[in-house]
Amino acid sequence: MFILSSNKKLEPELSGFDRLYAYPNIPNITPEHMIILDSGAFALSCKNQKMDDEYIQQLAKHYEQYVQYKNVHFIAPDVFKFPELSMKQFLYFRSICNVDVAPVIQFKSPTADIFSAKKQIKFYKEHAPDLRLICISNHAFNIERQSSAISEIVKMIQDSWIDIKIHVLGAGFNSRDVAMWMKTGVTSMDSVSYYSDAQAKQKWIFGKSSVQSSSDMFKATALFNATIAVKSALNFKVIE
Repeated sequence: MFILSSNKKLEPELSGFDRLYAYPNIPNITPEHMIILDSGAFALSCKNQKMDDEYIQQLAKHYEQYVQYKNVHFIAPDVFKFPELSMKQFLYFRSICNVDVAPVIQFKSPTADIFSAKKQIKFYKEHAPDLRLICISNHAFNIERQSSAISEIVKMIQDSWIDIKIHVLGAGFNSRDVAMWMKTGVTSMDSVSYYSDAQAKQKWIFGKSSVQSSSDMFKATALFNATIAVKSALNFKVIE
């Protein structure tokens, strides 16, 4: 499944897809779709900013507005590239907020460290035995080289929780990349690439890592790429 990172310029058409909204964006909740509310951790890391206590408190209030929706999932306030801090903040957030949040497995380098992942899975299993969603942070992985390790981590997660959904944060940069991630056994992923490529006037090609030039307007190209991304996730077995 490909989850579309939200973009206000693509509404209302985007409401026909599964979507992710990073805090502080206000979500449009449609009951027939999977909706993910994210803490905004990656955007903060790009700005060299950190979550302070006020930020986490406001995030808790934000999440609490949407707990009545069964199709909405909430991501814990993780720290990009810092597994230990992510685990610490997971426990703190659960102590101040009565919302079931999905923990994020983080990696310190662009290598899927199985030992680190195993340690984190054990920690989250101990403190959250009834998870319905867990996330993997994509730290610039080359999925073709890392597919075996990612698949092993996915298997460890599936062995730890029954019927767990596994979402990859920041993955799926073209049609083939989406398919390669799906082949590891993950449930879903999200990316802004479908619309960032559209901003560069690039259209996705089904089954390919390459793109082609587009003369269409931004919205039309972005929605075309979105459709290809969703198709790639659903038909990943036919993409070599």
